[in-house]
Amino acid sequence: MTPTGMTLIVRSTAKLVTGFIAVFGIYIALTGHLSPGGGFAGGVILAAAAILIVLA
Repeated sequence: MTPTGMTLIVRSTAKLVTGFIAVFGIYIALTGHLSPGGGFAGGVILAAAAILIVLA
């Protein structure tokens, strides 16, 4: 039987990178009121971080 899912390297890298992506998304969402569409972009980045956790 071969194991299913991602390898250990992919899972570890995804967990490490997700923290940075989440912090960046929060920053963009909180400062989004300064530019049009900034809050939406922050939400998209945070959603991408959540999807990355689920997929890895």
